[in-house]
Amino acid sequence: MSTKTNNEKLTAVLEGILVIVLGILIAVVGIGETVDIYFGVLALVLGAASLGLAIYLLVKKGVIPLGMTLGAGALIAVGAGLFAKYTTFAFLVNFLVLVVMGVGAALMLYGIYFLIKVNKLYGILQIIVGAGLVTLTAVYMAVPDFDKVFWIIVGIFIAVYGALSVIFALVDKK
Repeated sequence: MSTKTNNEKLTAVLEGILVIVLGILIAVVGIGETVDIYFGVLALVLGAASLGLAIYLLVKKGVIPLGMTLGAGALIAVGAGLFAKYTTFAFLVNFLVLVVMGVGAALMLYGIYFLIKVNKLYGILQIIVGAGLVTLTAVYMAVPDFDKVFWIIVGIFIAVYGALSVIFALVDKK
C-alpha cells in the first residue's frame, strides 16, 4: 500500500525536477543570470496570468480591475526588462549567500530529525548536504575570488538534492 497519492508523488517529482534545473542553471550560467531568468519567468508568467484574468473579467463581467491590470503591465514590463538585460536582480547575490547558509543549517536540523525518527540514510544525506552548504558559504565569505567556484558547487549540490528528492519520491519510503 502506497503512503503517497499519485498527485503527491507527481508533485514531489516535478518539484525535484525544477530543483535539478535550477541547480544546473546556477552551475552553468552563474547566479546573476539565473536570478534574472528566475524572476523574469516568474514576472512574465504572473503578469500574463493577471492580464488573462483581467481580460476574462472584462469579457464575462464587463469590468476591468485597475489594480490587476496595472500589476499585470508592471510584471510583464519587469520580466521583459530582465530578459532584455535592461535591469538585474544580481544585487541580491550576497542576500542569496546568506539564504544558502540558512538553508544549509536548516537541512542539517531536518536531517537530524530524519536520522533519529524516520529514515537514517535520508537523514544522513540531508546533514551532508546542509553541512556542505554551510561550509561553502563560510568559505565564500572568507576567501576572495571564490565566488565562481562557489556557485558551480552550489548549483551541483542543488541539482543533486533535486535528484535525491525525485528518487525518494519514486521509492516512496518515509
